[in-house]
Amino acid sequence: LKSAADLTDIICIALHMIYFGIMNKQQNNNHKHVDSAKIKQLLVVQNSPCASVLVNLFTPGNMLKQNVVNLKRSMEKAIGSIDLLHEPENVKESMKERLATLTESFHNTGSSMGLGLFVSSSEAALVEFPFPVIECTVVGHSFETRDLLYLEQYLEPYYALSISKDLIRLYKGSGTSLVEVSNELFPKHYTAEYEYEHASVGSSHGYSLKGFEKDKGEIANIRQESFVKSASRTLSTIITDPHAQIIVTGPARLVHEV
Repeated sequence: LKSAADLTDIICIALHMIYFGIMNKQQNNNHKHVDSAKIKQLLVVQNSPCASVLVNLFTPGNMLKQNVVNLKRSMEKAIGSIDLLHEPENVKESMKERLATLTESFHNTGSSMGLGLFVSSSEAALVEFPFPVIECTVVGHSFETRDLLYLEQYLEPYYALSISKDLIRLYKGSGTSLVEVSNELFPKHYTAEYEYEHASVGSSHGYSLKGFEKDKGEIANIRQESFVKSASRTLSTIITDPHAQIIVTGPARLVHEV
């Protein structure tokens, strides 16, 4: 480290990474998130017997067994409600079999905060939520959609721009996935050297100084702001969607220049 400023940059970048929740691509496989298309499909199911089971999950290792107990209790409640439906027996049996199959497919890893089982005569989906859900067991003519709608918004793609004094990084995210954009445009490194401007001597009328020594810190601030503005222009060539969501973090003075 050359200076305290270098240490500040490192701490700043580390905090940005924690804030964004950056994780390796392999870690994303721990969550069984359905894609937006599947969520939309579940949202439009109408006039069909549907069962929705939503439970919150314990994540600490010594509490994982409780997840199985809670899920079993909710399953029994759902099956009881399905048995009361005024539907053909084959329809009710199909729904119960689908629920059982989804339950068996649940991997109790402790990596999700909520779980949803959604079954109808034509649909079967297990959804793990990265946030707590509103626990319920509902059997009716459509699925319980509150948490599905929230998850749909959560999965909307976005960009994250991390700004520090000497480095600007761009990330593309969706849900729990956040991947750094690495190409000829990003990340951007600030490499400009400060050119110190000395005072100059006045005219023949006297030796008054017609110039002055510019403040080194002021010059550095101007160049950093120019550096950020340049990154902002580059960003506009990458993100062409006017409705794209962009998160910007960094020193307030520099974020203001984006």
